[in-house]
Amino acid sequence: MSKYPYEIDNDKLWIGDARTAANPSCLEAIKITHILNLGEVACFWRTKEALVEAGYPNYDPPTYMRTYFSDESSTKNIRHLLQPCLDFIRSALQEDDGRVLIHCVHGKTRSVAIALAWFASKGRVDVDAELKKIQTIVGPEAQPRGNFLACVKEFAAGLFPTSTIPVISSSSRPPPSLLWMEAEPVCILQI
Repeated sequence: MSKYPYEIDNDKLWIGDARTAANPSCLEAIKITHILNLGEVACFWRTKEALVEAGYPNYDPPTYMRTYFSDESSTKNIRHLLQPCLDFIRSALQEDDGRVLIHCVHGKTRSVAIALAWFASKGRVDVDAELKKIQTIVGPEAQPRGNFLACVKEFAAGLFPTSTIPVISSSSRPPPSLLWMEAEPVCILQI
């Protein structure tokens, strides 16, 4: 990863590494308001005093959430950590000026896994396609570990189960109930 983060979603969501999170000039330049720290590193800028001491008196400290899960565990299930991370991102992006930096130590495994879960929660459930999009921005090194990727795919599949979507073969004509939907007249009452 470079020392600057990568924008992955409409100037609102960024992926970075620990160096990026520790660089207040970078955070200030892209107006980061929230940091999701997935690394085993500290949250650097929790207080205004720390920023003033670092020479950034006009930059307000970002809101932090820290959740750590080890890259090294081959059997690690991160499923239970996804929703709190997604709730944090959702809350941040509901603010008019909300911008989120998702970072881990190197910015290529845990941060990418959480970004993929975010996209899935927004209806972009083809995890492999979303990963390719991220890799075109960040590079091929953006690759969640296999167990993290499997957890995200499982999460995505649970959001929009395919069994609830009618599958229509192109070789057969769908039944009329799938072609037309008749509606009852709507009555609007005025009081």
